[in-house]
Amino acid sequence: MEQNYPSNIQSILDKHPALAVVPMPVLGDILNLNARVDAGQPLDRQNVKMAEQTAKLLENLGGKYCRPCVRLPPLTLITPLSARHDGLTEEVIETARNRAIVIRNTHAGVEFNNLGPPAILLLQQIQQQITAMDAKLTATNATVAAMDATLTATNATVAATNAAVATTNAAVANFRIISRNARILAPTLYTPPQKSIPGDGRDLAQAVLPAGMQLPPQDGVAAVGEVPAVFNGNPSSYTHWELIHMIIFYNELFHIVAGDDVATRRNKFREWLSVL
Repeated sequence: MEQNYPSNIQSILDKHPALAVVPMPVLGDILNLNARVDAGQPLDRQNVKMAEQTAKLLENLGGKYCRPCVRLPPLTLITPLSARHDGLTEEVIETARNRAIVIRNTHAGVEFNNLGPPAILLLQQIQQQITAMDAKLTATNATVAAMDATLTATNATVAATNAAVATTNAAVANFRIISRNARILAPTLYTPPQKSIPGDGRDLAQAVLPAGMQLPPQDGVAAVGEVPAVFNGNPSSYTHWELIHMIIFYNELFHIVAGDDVATRRNKFREWLSVL
């Protein structure tokens, strides 16, 4: 079965393009500086041999003068390295060594496939796994976001349902309370109904505030179903100040309008306490 190179292997010139201006083109040909390997190309042992030979030749050329150990044009055997080309540096030699190692390791990995694929394939597989995990994580995050949205909507529905239940319970309780208040005679005191409208009535109270009077300080908002902590069960004795407090607590005007005197306001509050 034919084996192929799994990835591109660049040439030395790809890594060090400045070498392309070597004064003697034959030097580049002998050193195979432009040799590259393409992904999918069949494995060729000649590539290993050429890469290792290039690394060895460059090592031999790494001194101040060339060593007469390779068959190069006569001029290169006596010309200093720096005079031939300033780009032939230790980095170039190191690149040649590494390139030879990569090519040989690729061959070794394919030949001894029981040891697993070459490192580049392992990296590719790991990258593919990471990409797949990222996709799953993105999908999971989207699912969690959708669940959060559903939970938020559910919580809002539950809150609305609870509010409706509290209002209904207060209405049922108030039916009994007002029915009882309607049957009592003085000096029996009225029972306070439960609050049935959410929020406070400060804006309502402001609209019917008697001249010269100011609203009391903010003191929290009563919940639906609560009754005043302090309640005067005798509406006939209420002052403007007490009536304003009741408007704020219950968030209701009791049909009171601006300009009503205190007696009128007392009567309207009494009707609210005792008339269904």
